[in-house]
Amino acid sequence: MLQIIVTLSLGDGPNYDFETLLYQAFIPGLDEEPMFRGVLLFCFSLAVVSSRINFFGSPINIAGLLLVLLFGLVHGIMYIDGEWHLSVFRIVLTGSYGFILLWLRERTGSLVFPIVAHNMVNFVGQLV
Repeated sequence: MLQIIVTLSLGDGPNYDFETLLYQAFIPGLDEEPMFRGVLLFCFSLAVVSSRINFFGSPINIAGLLLVLLFGLVHGIMYIDGEWHLSVFRIVLTGSYGFILLWLRERTGSLVFPIVAHNMVNFVGQLV
């Protein structure tokens, strides 16, 4: 029933199937945030020792900025049908919201808010 409501209200395009919307609403943040803003941020911070700069109440360091760049590159360099593709737009877009996710992580000290925000961005991205 819910799938019919989603299809009727959003259309029947490939981006609007109920399973994809449900997946984007709950899973990507649970997968990527513990890796990027958890383990990798910790490892990068140990490897790149630098002072932290207070950015709107959030302590950001060089390791976090390198992680934002990596996050953008991972989402902007793709291997499709035997060819490599580079999307500068996707690198800038995902790098930008990657910075916001880093800010949330550093500001709160928790992964909960970045996970929720990541899932919201992916869900809304399916609707656009």
